[in-house]
Amino acid sequence: MMVIKFKWLWFLRTTVLSVLLVLEGAPTGACLEHERIALLQLKPFFNQHNELADWDAVAGSDCCRWKGIECNTTSGRLIGL
Repeated sequence: MMVIKFKWLWFLRTTVLSVLLVLEGAPTGACLEHERIALLQLKPFFNQHNELADWDAVAGSDCCRWKGIECNTTSGRLIGL
């Protein structure tokens, strides 16, 4: 009986840990909305020669793909300009 409980607990622990690892390592695929909005507010100060035409104001556009933007590949968070 004790062996069955141990195996069940081990299985449950392993499953939970696997799910957590998958969720933590899953890329978001896009920058965060509030970071995108902040970048758009800064755009006029960096865009003196209109080289930031790809900085798109369309809701949901991925600012991690914009020229001059660097994002963390795992979290999708802005890490550099």
